[in-house]
Amino acid sequence: MSAFIRVILNMALYALVMHALAATSYAGYMRINSPNPADPMNVHIYKLDNGLTVYLTENHETPRFYAEIVVRAGSKHDPAEATGLAHYLEHMLFKGNRNIGTLDYEKERVHIDRIIELDEQHYQETDPEKRAEIYEAINAESQLAGQYDIPNELDKIYSGMGGTAVNAHTWHEETVYKVNLPSNRLEQWALIDLL
Repeated sequence: MSAFIRVILNMALYALVMHALAATSYAGYMRINSPNPADPMNVHIYKLDNGLTVYLTENHETPRFYAEIVVRAGSKHDPAEATGLAHYLEHMLFKGNRNIGTLDYEKERVHIDRIIELDEQHYQETDPEKRAEIYEAINAESQLAGQYDIPNELDKIYSGMGGTAVNAHTWHEETVYKVNLPSNRLEQWALIDLL
């Protein structure tokens, strides 16, 4: 599900940026701010039909672009019994998808599915001893799934494209993924999840 959301966000942002740069009209968005001569960055704010808000400004100093994907999910959305969940999600999304960050997704998926089952059991279980046993089983499955990890593959992909400042953060109401890339890599950035 998270990879799907990332693909949709990337595609929506790519479509908006390409159309804005080409000065063409696109019925899928609406500009929500007026030009402001006092704004030295000349920020254009757009609202996509799907609710995503895009802030767009040009930087003529270097032929690069800085991109952020901002998701409205932060620490304030964490369940009371699972604080840190949004931050955990940030790290999990950085790990990749079916094609990025794994040696063999189908083999890894067996362990991921088992972890999900065990996590649900852990959530439902009230006996402390049984919860501890389930937690140990989750850790064991995590170790098995980890055999298929390719550490930092997304960072390596971005670095190979000339990217810098690959990072993410989680705040109260948002989780943000960011990168600075050469301007001729816009299309590759927008399509990265399709690799």
